[in-house]
Amino acid sequence: TPLVKAGNALANVPMTDLARSVIAETLYRLDWPASRLDEVILGNVVMPADAANPARVAAMQAGVPEHVPALTVHRNCASGMEAVMQAVACIRNNGAKTVIAAGAESMSAIPLIFPKETLAPMTRLAKARTLGKRFGALAALRPRHFRPVPALLLGLTDPLCHMIMGKTAEVLAHEFNISRLEQDQFALQSHRRAAAAIKAGRFKNHLVPIYAGDRFKPICSDIGPRSDQTLEALARLKPIFDKRDGTVTVGNACQITDGAAAMLLADTKMAKSQG
Repeated sequence: TPLVKAGNALANVPMTDLARSVIAETLYRLDWPASRLDEVILGNVVMPADAANPARVAAMQAGVPEHVPALTVHRNCASGMEAVMQAVACIRNNGAKTVIAAGAESMSAIPLIFPKETLAPMTRLAKARTLGKRFGALAALRPRHFRPVPALLLGLTDPLCHMIMGKTAEVLAHEFNISRLEQDQFALQSHRRAAAAIKAGRFKNHLVPIYAGDRFKPICSDIGPRSDQTLEALARLKPIFDKRDGTVTVGNACQITDGAAAMLLADTKMAKSQG
């Protein structure tokens, strides 16, 4: 799929729909019957609450028959690559001949969650059977109970060192003496290369349009890279993780993204026999 900045055109497309689209399109373009698959492996980090095994949901929605197993794997930012590695290992161990490996994420769908202390009064409210007990449970609720906690913030914070990912980037920039200017120059180069590749149609044959929004407008290209990005604009952005001494900004940090990708892996004999 196109890779789209979170909160943008794919914000309301479920992750399983993104995965379904690339799995179905991969099989279609290769003219490979879904019934001849041995397994589907999907890399995903932020598991959707309504799909406990999103690989299985996406695969069956893509037309993969029920007898073909599906597995979801999670290795943080390398989850999509982990799906490929698992597929390769499965084929090399003679556990399969053809496997769909995919990766999908909807970072737009990462929720806001209530604080843990909200659970107890909410539980009492749910169990209350009389009007008096309900009012009592409601009376115990305070404004702090409704202060949302961004799950994205929690997910990007390491529970062992208690540092958010952007802060670790600040540590590395300090340790390796990488200046703010160098980071901005690298970010500018990334924008220019991505924009030039999009303009030249480098990804055109790899993409499947995703129809989204109120009018189901087709999303046919990446959204995020800026062809008009400048070093001056990047220099004006303030540090976001270390506001006093930092060098990492929203301009030279990773984009929060929605999207999916898939590929078909096959054992050598099978691939050669099918041309």
